[in-house]
Amino acid sequence: TTAQAIKVTSPNGGERYKVGSSIKAEFDTAKSGSSHALQLVSTTGSGTYTLIQKTIVGTGSLSLTGTVPATLAPGTYFVQICTDCGTASQSSDMSDAYIHIDAAAPTTTTTQGASSYEALFQYYKNLFGVK
Repeated sequence: TTAQAIKVTSPNGGERYKVGSSIKAEFDTAKSGSSHALQLVSTTGSGTYTLIQKTIVGTGSLSLTGTVPATLAPGTYFVQICTDCGTASQSSDMSDAYIHIDAAAPTTTTTQGASSYEALFQYYKNLFGVK
């Protein structure tokens, strides 16, 4: 039996991430000095998205960290590490199960100023029946 050139060890399925958050993928590899890419592969067949690609020197247990792009649709994806992507020596491995990508939390802004304090003052006046 031939050993796999690369094996994703984490995340390996079931984890949840938000758009804009970081994903750290850990993997074992026997290919030193190769270009490695952290990718998300849609479970619906809508595409493969590369989060980061870089050359890593060394073998054994390695990791790559990438950010989930704001343009990525929420859904389920497999984590894939691809070595020498698009070349004759390409090898890759995917997580055993899919991860969940959730929408980013909505951002809210609060206006501080006389009007917000006045509204709070009126709320408490009404709450306690002050005239």
